[in-house]
Amino acid sequence: MKLLYGIFHIIFFCNNFVLYCECVLSHKDQELIIAAITDNASAIPRLIATGANISASDNHGMTAIHWAAEYGHHEAAKVLIDRGARIDAQDFFFNTPLHIACSHKNGADFTAVNLAKHTPISLSTIKDEFKPILIKMRKKGRDFIDAVKKGNIELAQQFIDQRVNINIRYTGISPISEALRSDKRELVEWLIKKGVKEYKFPFGQSLREKAAAKGIEVPDGIETDRALVLREAEKKIHEWLQENPPQKEIEKLQKQNGHALTWKAYHRLEDIYSFLKYLTEKHGSLCKLSTIGTTHEGRPLKVLRISNGNPMNKAIWIDGGIHAREWISPAAVTYIANDLVRNWNKQPDHIQNLNWHILAVHNPDGYEFSHQNGNRFWRKNRNPNECSGCAGVDLNRNYDGHKWGGEKDPCEEDYCGKKAFSEPESEAVRRFFNTTKEDFYAFLTFHSFGQYILYPTDENMSLAHFESLCSIGQEAVQHMKAINNQTYTMGCDFSQIAVSGSSEEWAASIGIKYSYTIELRDRGRYGFLLPASQIEPTAKEAQAFVRTISKAIFEDVQLNELKKDYSE
Repeated sequence: MKLLYGIFHIIFFCNNFVLYCECVLSHKDQELIIAAITDNASAIPRLIATGANISASDNHGMTAIHWAAEYGHHEAAKVLIDRGARIDAQDFFFNTPLHIACSHKNGADFTAVNLAKHTPISLSTIKDEFKPILIKMRKKGRDFIDAVKKGNIELAQQFIDQRVNINIRYTGISPISEALRSDKRELVEWLIKKGVKEYKFPFGQSLREKAAAKGIEVPDGIETDRALVLREAEKKIHEWLQENPPQKEIEKLQKQNGHALTWKAYHRLEDIYSFLKYLTEKHGSLCKLSTIGTTHEGRPLKVLRISNGNPMNKAIWIDGGIHAREWISPAAVTYIANDLVRNWNKQPDHIQNLNWHILAVHNPDGYEFSHQNGNRFWRKNRNPNECSGCAGVDLNRNYDGHKWGGEKDPCEEDYCGKKAFSEPESEAVRRFFNTTKEDFYAFLTFHSFGQYILYPTDENMSLAHFESLCSIGQEAVQHMKAINNQTYTMGCDFSQIAVSGSSEEWAASIGIKYSYTIELRDRGRYGFLLPASQIEPTAKEAQAFVRTISKAIFEDVQLNELKKDYSE
């Protein structure tokens, strides 16, 4: 099966992606990659000797050693490395063979030093696999800053030898800013010689300006805007990785559908809102579109309500796009909305006798920002966070359920904000639920990536409620697997770690029974850069989860009615 998949994968790249860029793999190069995929170690020396390029990459930037790592083929990998294959070569997702090998559960145990040495982990799409290592490296980074603060060059050098990032920031402080603040001239000059590349300080001061104020000269060529370096790296994605099919193909599909969305491509916010408007105009008796708030930049937060008007209906909430870079989330949510409406007369009772509330894009400002060249991995909203020099609040840390809190540094990806519901986007959702008269039974928030299901972990939750969440969630996971044989994980062993400030925890705290976070495809190979070809199959898996929950609600209501009739 792996052989067939591997060969198909290469042929698919070379045939399909020729539309977007020239396929440069020679026949020999393709044979070498196939040998790596199939662990045909004995063929590799012969292919290299007869002209195969060991560094040749396919249209996703993957070389033979990448593929050997992808499939865990140690023999093929060893032969390739012996003949000069680079373990630090990055594909177009910023993953190296080293990282891919480490991402396997039975992969080689590489050290944090090696991982830090060979690639910028923060850019790798599979970096979540290395959280323990990243946590360890971050702790060393804090200790490194502390060594700088104390003026201990010898100890600081030890951390640099361990590949600690010389430009690390912790609560807004970096080693160079700490050295400058403490007037440690010798340490500042030492850090500059070590190659510190610092982006701008708060209030827009550069390293050169900050050092000049202390009478320290920064040599030409030393200072580089690190933020610019990262943006330039992200631009490679837009230049090399075409996530969407050609525009002409998209327009053809839009014309066929009669609206802006295709689910064959990732669409901008304007297309998504146009689609929601189309549903209300085309199906006015079923759909209603309302604005529940506005963002920092003035964009509306639009909720689609789908209902047959039955006053006895319970309600279900679905949202997507709370994290800007998770493009598959709004795509899957709008796919679900489209199927609900387009096939309404064919839907079972447990679908028709619910009121559906769908917030397709929870974070419109961030979503639009992530579509601009160089911002593809943006996560937060676009709160300017005045005086910090770093924009954005993580909306999924800004809710106040059983516990609010989290990262307090505005420069961190999971910054929780000044206080719970400080952001207009999260506050709009809270206000909606505070004022609604509907009886909500479910709150489903779609994310990516990882293919797992999260649920509330309040210690005060009854055992019966916990068991119900687990059993329904596990049933949903089985239905998801039945679609495309994709495995989603749903743990029911009390080991799940609570995420402070998450919307799903908050939903449970206000009494919503079925509250889940669904992390969609994939497990990290493409991460946030999930190819557009996977939108529809992923959306169908999301739909299977939703259908399972709606059926559970319907059965709950029927059971409660039976109990009521019996008691009377």
